[in-house]
Amino acid sequence: MKKGFTLIELLGVIAILGLLVLICYPVVLEQVEKKQKEVDQARVELIESAADTYIGEHPEEYPYRVGNQFCISLDTLVEDDKVAVDVSDVKQRGVHVNMGSNHNITYRLVEKCE
Repeated sequence: MKKGFTLIELLGVIAILGLLVLICYPVVLEQVEKKQKEVDQARVELIESAADTYIGEHPEEYPYRVGNQFCISLDTLVEDDKVAVDVSDVKQRGVHVNMGSNHNITYRLVEKCE
């Protein structure tokens, strides 16, 4: 008597594994995309915080007056060691800063500073 699996048994196992992959793959892919969005959002927040710190350290260049608008290049923030994460793959290369009333400062990443 031979020991081992028959071809039908092996095909059955492969079919079951294939079904499991088909069921699990979209769920895993969705979780990976969700986490990537969270990482991207965290990087945006770090860049905005870096811009805020940079502005605070350079009040002569970026005075706080309501209505003032500035653009700080991402390279400037990196060179000044304000950004502690890798931003080489970030498409936006500048941070647009708008000084609002009540010390509200808004930040928006832009393609480039003009």
